[in-house]
Amino acid sequence: MQTIGSQGRLLRIGSYTTAGSYTWTKQPDVGFVVVEVVGGGGSGASTNNGSTGSSSSFGSHCSASGGAGGSSLGNGGAGGTGSGGDINIIGNSGFAGANGGSGGFVYFGIEGRGGNGSSNDGGGGAGGYSKKLIYSSSLGATETVTVGAGAASGPGQGTAGQSGIIIIHEYSL
Repeated sequence: MQTIGSQGRLLRIGSYTTAGSYTWTKQPDVGFVVVEVVGGGGSGASTNNGSTGSSSSFGSHCSASGGAGGSSLGNGGAGGTGSGGDINIIGNSGFAGANGGSGGFVYFGIEGRGGNGSSNDGGGGAGGYSKKLIYSSSLGATETVTVGAGAASGPGQGTAGQSGIIIIHEYSL
């Protein structure tokens, strides 16, 4: 692992919070970026199992899968996983049902929360988390940013999961 030291000066912080695909453009003054990626949350269960949230990614550099939906048998959905980053964290699982399981939260209070279950059904899992430092020489002129959608609440399901999020910190060298 390389040490940054005191060279980098924070230039800009950008975030993408709405599910969809976007293009990030590298500015000429960027020496490196620190990217945080969170997948979408799973939906809670009711009479039917919840659905899985979508994955988020920053180009091919790092990604985070969505949380799984809660179970109508009362089990919380599993949290998504981060991959490709310097730090990769599994999102919290949704809670088991007991008058409605709560959705899981990803660490650091970042988005990707799973939906709540109803009655005795499980809550949806939170999206995974990945954080990566990427030097300018490893970045393309543009990078595709994909923000995963939270799982929608379908018939017989609990509440919907929240969309993922991507945060990009741009530094000089």
